[in-house]
Amino acid sequence: MYQLFRFVKKTGTVSVFFGILAFIAFWFLVTYIFRMELLGAVLDRIVSVGALGSLSFFRKKFAVFLPGSDRARKKVLSPT
Repeated sequence: MYQLFRFVKKTGTVSVFFGILAFIAFWFLVTYIFRMELLGAVLDRIVSVGALGSLSFFRKKFAVFLPGSDRARKKVLSPT
């Protein structure tokens, strides 16, 4: 969790990260707390498509965590 926070902080995607967390919290409230089935189904589709979209949009940043990219990993996760 700490390394994820350091990664988000160093790459400048803090606002995107908190936006995604806010959307997930809203989705959870609508689907499970308020039991709004139609809006929950729409948000389910947005989450499923959004996950794939974010993977393609941030593919270079996610490549840091893949095996074989040690040079990029050292650059992002090195102590300051």
